[in-house]
Amino acid sequence: MFRLICRMILGAGLTLLALPFLPAQNTFQKQLEGLNGIFCLEQTVDGTYWLGTFLGKIIRLDANGNWIGAYTLQKGDTAATRFIYDLQRAPNGDVWALYDRNNNNTALDDYLILARLTPAGLPAWQTSVHYSEVLHWAHNRLSSDPAGNAYAMSARFSAPGSSQPSRIILTKVDPGGSVLWSKAYVNTGVNYPRTLNRLSDGSYLICGNGQLAALYGFVLRLSPEGEVLWSRRYNRFQFKAFAELPDGGWVFAATEAGALPQKTCVLRLDESGNVLWAKRLIQTNALNWLPGLQVSPLGDVLLFNYETAKDQPVADMICLSPGGAFKWAKRYDICRNYGISAGITTIDGGIAGVRFRSGGHLFLKTDASGVCNSCPADDVVLDMADVNDTPLSIDWQIQDLPPPGPADSDFLPFSTVLSDYCGDEKSITGISVDPDSVCVFQPLSAAAGPGVADQYHWFFPGAQPPEISGYSGAGNIRFNTAGTANVTLVAQTGFCSDTFSRMVTVLPGPKPFDLGNDTLVCGDGVSLTLDASDAGAAAYTWQDGSSGPTLLAKKTGRYYVEAGTGACTVTDTIDVQVIEHFDVNLPGDTTICGTDTLWLDATTDFAESYLWNDGYQTAIRPVTKQGYYAVSAFLDNCSASDFIAVSPFPSPLPLPTDTTVCGDEPLEFSVGESIAGMILWNGEPGYSLFSFADTGWVRRRVEYRNCLFEDSVHVWRADCPEGFAYYAPNVFSPNGDGENDFFSITGPGLEVLAFQVYDRWGSQLYSSQTETFDQWDGNAAGNRPEAGVYIWVAQVKQGDRSGWISGDVLLYR
Repeated sequence: MFRLICRMILGAGLTLLALPFLPAQNTFQKQLEGLNGIFCLEQTVDGTYWLGTFLGKIIRLDANGNWIGAYTLQKGDTAATRFIYDLQRAPNGDVWALYDRNNNNTALDDYLILARLTPAGLPAWQTSVHYSEVLHWAHNRLSSDPAGNAYAMSARFSAPGSSQPSRIILTKVDPGGSVLWSKAYVNTGVNYPRTLNRLSDGSYLICGNGQLAALYGFVLRLSPEGEVLWSRRYNRFQFKAFAELPDGGWVFAATEAGALPQKTCVLRLDESGNVLWAKRLIQTNALNWLPGLQVSPLGDVLLFNYETAKDQPVADMICLSPGGAFKWAKRYDICRNYGISAGITTIDGGIAGVRFRSGGHLFLKTDASGVCNSCPADDVVLDMADVNDTPLSIDWQIQDLPPPGPADSDFLPFSTVLSDYCGDEKSITGISVDPDSVCVFQPLSAAAGPGVADQYHWFFPGAQPPEISGYSGAGNIRFNTAGTANVTLVAQTGFCSDTFSRMVTVLPGPKPFDLGNDTLVCGDGVSLTLDASDAGAAAYTWQDGSSGPTLLAKKTGRYYVEAGTGACTVTDTIDVQVIEHFDVNLPGDTTICGTDTLWLDATTDFAESYLWNDGYQTAIRPVTKQGYYAVSAFLDNCSASDFIAVSPFPSPLPLPTDTTVCGDEPLEFSVGESIAGMILWNGEPGYSLFSFADTGWVRRRVEYRNCLFEDSVHVWRADCPEGFAYYAPNVFSPNGDGENDFFSITGPGLEVLAFQVYDRWGSQLYSSQTETFDQWDGNAAGNRPEAGVYIWVAQVKQGDRSGWISGDVLLYR
């Protein structure tokens, strides 16, 4: 079943406060018992609030939400007034009311009546403005002009029995109640109008949609005399409400076309109906009827949301900047309301709204930011997404209609219960504390019950913590001073709060003290002083019967003390472990041999961890290079350290490779400088230098600590013609058979610097072209010399000697 949603715009003559400053506003929340379906809200310049219901009731409240009076509209012939569709303030302070008189109690009204109501709530006149099958719900609206004329709009079925309204009816009524003209607007589609507003240039704007869950919406702009200026159709948006911003811009509330529930959108149009920007509000989809869109007291865009899901955080009020940026959103009385069915900005710069709830309605008055001291709200943060639409033109036909016949209703006084909202929400009946008398610094617990509240706020004056929120119970509350304390709970359910108090006696007693964490101490003859004097107690009792505030712990065990003052005691316990010997013992300084790995072991009884100076954290660690190595072993707060110096073993100078020397030429070998330890030459102890005049092996062995070095060299002695030890063949055959094809000169450490070949007549056949000579292949300048004997000459260097040698060689092919 559809719900009526009445227009909520500023009444004629109501001026927005151009502020940054707004006066202080009263805020409140009132319960209207037994009243349902309040969908119209207006405020006159004297501060009076006017409310209209779908059961034909008009209620008046003063500026503080107090009851003034009310009427039920009903005709003596039993024709009941079903709906108050719209209320709008008239320029002289009266109020226009648009309502129906429905004989058959159907969705179609026999008469639609416009009345001008005096401040007392009674009609100055009543005029029938439409008749025969007028659609009710949210489609009948009021507007006005500065001259005091009223404009009444409704949706009418094209013929009896039609299933959809095709006509929009607009009637102009003068200040005295006479109908000046009535026009019908029709096109080829279905038309559900939602809002009628007068623009600052004197024209009028109607917006709506094709049907309840339509695939399109429309905007229709009319002249002051009802002529069509232009109209646009929008395939994406269904328009619900409209307002003109202080800068002349137009902003609309809409839902996105599609099946229910629909997405909420806000968009701004230019004066030709083109979309300047459009925003989709990212929130849980609901019916989102959006019964109102206002310019807020601060010049922002204010949306009221209705038919929201009770158990989901869909905002009731949403505030955007004129440029479409999100500013704030509020959700009131979550899980208990269905959104705001009617809302306005108030003459004091605040916001007023009506919220349906079971058993009646709540009348809400907030400041310009949606804040009400007696009606807390949850803040809701909304993201937005850009959307767009390209409008199409719509053609309308206009038909002048004759005025309808007369109709009116009787105004019958009634009253209902009006109260500050809270009475039926109190679920907490009291609080309890445990214990009733508590020692200073000892824990106290408190609990609420029976029942469940929405919010809890505890107060414990003189205690730590002094306040706790969010829990039905509180524990570990500790008072610092003796005396009495008033424990208080403020429990809130919905918009109701109750305060409960309980007096607690706080007894004098010792302060909490701490013997410290369980610990250990180490060292010869070590002990630990245990100190409970921070308690400031009158008496102390230790586990061994000692009665002083301190005790000396000399051995491993559990130590316990009770500190008491009067009836209050405080206790503490500590376990102490005493270790007399906690030592690290590394070996003495040592040497590392070459690329060997040395393992150092710092394993210590009782140790829990180790740390070496180079970052190792194990008891046993490798060492591959010289250095200073220190280690600490740890057990709780105990530590022990040791260090070791690791020196490298200096490798001896290497012996030469196997070598040949001339005759009795002396030969000397060395291990180098700074070599410690034992040196053995051919198994005999010796020194760093060793002379060798024989032929054969020279074997060396060096021993130092745990390091051992051994090597050897073989020495040959040979005749050395011309002072050089060398070998040169006396015959070779360079015939390419792979055997004896080359002539070369070799010797230990011998370098051939130059080489030349001559024939028997002294002609030079060959000369080496490189700095060193390797071998001769028997060719001479590209020619092949004949077989025969040839003379050779070579410049050589061997060790520290250099000179020339010569010989002959037989070459055969």
